[in-house]
Formats: sequence, C-alpha cells, structure tokens
Amino acid sequence: MTTLSQEDLQLIKELLPRESKDLVIGDELLIARIQALYEKIIKSTSECSIDQDELKNLNFLISKNAKEIHRLGNLALLDKSLNSGLSNHFFDSKRKIIVQKVSEGKFVPFHTYDIFSKLIIDGQTSLHVWTKDDIDRHETYLKKQVATIVEYLNN
Repeated sequence: MTTLSQEDLQLIKELLPRESKDLVIGDELLIARIQALYEKIIKSTSECSIDQDELKNLNFLISKNAKEIHRLGNLALLDKSLNSGLSNHFFDSKRKIIVQKVSEGKFVPFHTYDIFSKLIIDGQTSLHVWTKDDIDRHETYLKKQVATIVEYLNN
C-alpha cells in the first residue's frame, strides 16, 4: 500500500485533466480501472491509499495525461541505475534517495542535487513536492543558462 499525501494529491490533480471525459487512456482493458482511480484521486482531500496495481495504473495515467512531466523543466540528470530506481517514486521519496546516495559517496550531478534540494529555483512550494510551478521555474532557469553559454560562445 502507498499513501498519497495531501501535497501529492494536489500535484496529481494539477497535472491531470479537470474531467474524466478528457482522459487519454488508449488501453481498452484499463478504462474502467483508470477512471475509478481518477475518481478516487479527485474525490480525496487529505490522503489517499492506493495498492500496487493502482500505483501502476497511476503511473500509466500520469504518463498519458500529464504533459508537464515531459518538459525540459522536469529533467534531472542521473546515471542509468539510479534513474531507473527512482522512476516510480514521488518527488519526496526521490529526494530522500538522492540525499542518501550523496551521503554514501555516490556521484550525483550538482545540478540534480540542487534541484532535489530546491536550491536553484525561486519558488514558494514545499521541499517535499515538485509542482507545475517548479517545473516552469526550472525550465526558465535552464533557458537562461543556455542563453548565457550561447552568448559567451558567440563572443
């Protein structure tokens, strides 16, 4: 069982379509389960417990419907083994694992550590969640960095 916190629910609701009729599912076998999970999440206000099957369906639901997660501002650079180990976790769990890996002496790029510590984005969100606003701010930060590099190389 996984418990989605109030912050997790808020983020999921922010990323998903407002109405179930706007969901992209594509898999006929999953339609009823995905719609039931969607309704469960939308109706939850403080916490929501989901089992392993629902967690897999939630990952499917988000990957098909949350366009924000496929943007540059949601990118973090990690080696393949660490990245694959984090893929199904929410931001706070990923953050804790990243901090643990750094304390064990594993290599984590500075930028990635700074993002999971929220050191380089100017936002008002909690250290424990990664929101659409955080994605927007990180993307703006990256674009400024690229522009600085391009300007330097052109001079």
